[in-house]
Amino acid sequence: MSVSVSTVVRWKKELDSLGEWLRYDESDGKVTRLFCTLCSKHQDRLRAIRNYSATFVDGIKGTALKKDNVLKHRKTDMHTKAVDMERQPSKTISSILKSTPLGKAFASATTEETQRVGKLFDIAYLLAKEELPFTKFPAIVELEKRHGVSVGNSYGTEHKCQEFTCAIAKSFEDDLVDQLRGSRYFSVLMDGSMDSSVTEKELIYVRFIGADGTPQCKFFSLKNVPDATSPGIMSLLLEVFADRGINLKDNLISMCVDGAAVNLGVRRGLATLLRKDIPWLIAVHCMNHRLELAIKDAFSSTFIDEICNMLCNLYYVYQNSPKRLRQLTELADVMEDHIRKPGKANGTRWIQHKSRALKSLLLGYSVITAHLLAMTSDESPVKPADKVKFKAYWKKLTSFKFVLHMLHFDTLLNPLASFSCCLQGRAVDLPIAVASMRSLHSSLEKLGQYSGESATEVSKLLTASDCSTGQAEFRGVKLCGVSCAVEQAFINKLPEYAAKISTCIDNRFDDLETCKAMKAVRLLDVTSWPSDDSSLFQE
Repeated sequence: MSVSVSTVVRWKKELDSLGEWLRYDESDGKVTRLFCTLCSKHQDRLRAIRNYSATFVDGIKGTALKKDNVLKHRKTDMHTKAVDMERQPSKTISSILKSTPLGKAFASATTEETQRVGKLFDIAYLLAKEELPFTKFPAIVELEKRHGVSVGNSYGTEHKCQEFTCAIAKSFEDDLVDQLRGSRYFSVLMDGSMDSSVTEKELIYVRFIGADGTPQCKFFSLKNVPDATSPGIMSLLLEVFADRGINLKDNLISMCVDGAAVNLGVRRGLATLLRKDIPWLIAVHCMNHRLELAIKDAFSSTFIDEICNMLCNLYYVYQNSPKRLRQLTELADVMEDHIRKPGKANGTRWIQHKSRALKSLLLGYSVITAHLLAMTSDESPVKPADKVKFKAYWKKLTSFKFVLHMLHFDTLLNPLASFSCCLQGRAVDLPIAVASMRSLHSSLEKLGQYSGESATEVSKLLTASDCSTGQAEFRGVKLCGVSCAVEQAFINKLPEYAAKISTCIDNRFDDLETCKAMKAVRLLDVTSWPSDDSSLFQE
């Protein structure tokens, strides 16, 4: 099928009256190819779009030379985005300033005026850094004036603070993009969540080697996720980098995500989809997520579960009743004891939530048990059903077995929390993480062996207790259910708890031994290098 040039000219007048995008090749008065110049020009950035098509980039020929096909292309999201890219090109910080009233004022400002506005920029940066509202800006500016600081009478409004903050953010973004363009390789760290408006968000950080040779980890983007599926997240990821002129497919070498199926699913996960174009991609399951899952596995179906349930119950006892919380505080003052509001024990950070809630309970143990007992008395106005519930809580809290496990649980959480903090460090790398894991296993092995001479709270309680007569106290509270059988059963459980934690951690981190890339990076761990000449020749 052939189309005359005059026919295509009519199409151009109707569909591309400004002559922006529709072009054609001709031969002997006939059109041989039709293509879109804008889509061809911006094809590198457009490839990130979900419905990207190279049809009008390469051009249509033969039987495809129809007006209807041109009309359909004009209505596509791909073409619309190409037109937007052409009409609103990515601006640099200098171009933004030159095109705004603030920037024009800077261009003609004196050195003194530039210094005054620079102080306002500092205030705006402080508000953004400390996550304070823009409404604080005029008040801080007035305070600076009272202190004799010359900040002028202009640009002291909330609106100007917003302009300053946007200009600063754009400057940081431009610097980061320049660094990424100068880096041969980089990795991305991603996580999804919902904000207060129940909108799905995707947070993206980048990790790369800076110009000075040091590893850098910086915030890159926070975007709404129209489609929280693997293809949707991949489309968003490619688009975010393409909009900044960065070719993700040539520079991305690894990604760190949580273990959700949408990220690491074997068949349709994000990593699997990306490997179709980036076959060398290394997908890493976030180590902190693994640790949280490992600890949750280790304590599942053990007595520790009962402690976690008690922490949750105590939280809601006082969270749902300001009156009870006030009574608890007043009782602490009377008893001259310290108290913290019982903490929330369930949340996304398993270790931190449990540790914080447990330490609150240990700190106010005597006050909390006394208050629960007081609420079960005949004179208490508490509902009969609640009295029964609080009596059960008090009995559980004052049992010898519960206190022993509670103290040991706190002891176990300390090295786990230290390991978690190590993994959260900005400068942490694989050799550091592996070395920290070795230290954790060593600590767990020691905790699995009971020694009456150790200075732990468990040892102190067992030493001070007289199991033969059933006498034991903790923080001034007499404990019930004290017996040699309970004591021995607890001591026998200690190695089991430590071994189960170590096993669950090893299972969750098994790829450190099986993944070739992981094993290669571990060669950088200097602690595993030979320490003497004779070791160099060992197999």
